[in-house]
Amino acid sequence: IISTIASTDYKLLNNPKFAGFSESTVERCADGSLLAIMRLGQLPLHQCRSTDDGLTWSKPEVLPGQAEEDLLSVDPHLVRISNGVLVLCYGRPG
Repeated sequence: IISTIASTDYKLLNNPKFAGFSESTVERCADGSLLAIMRLGQLPLHQCRSTDDGLTWSKPEVLPGQAEEDLLSVDPHLVRISNGVLVLCYGRPG
C-alpha cells in the first residue's frame, strides 16, 4: 500500500446514508494528476486528487453537479478519451 485515498470523515459517521468509501475509479488527467471518484453509500459521489502519483490525496469533496437526493451515484466508471476529456458514468440497470 502506497497511500490511502480517503478515510472516514467523522461528521459522516452519524449519517444513516453513509456506508464508507467504496466502488472507486481512478484515472490520470491531462495535467498528469490522478482523479479518484468514489461512492459513499447513499450520498453523492465524492472526488479526491493526487498530484504526486498517488502518494498523497486531497480531502474528499462532493463531486460537482451531485445533489444530496441523487441516489443513482453507484458503480462509477471514469475514463479519459483521446481528446483529453474525462468521461464519468455511474448507475446500475433498473
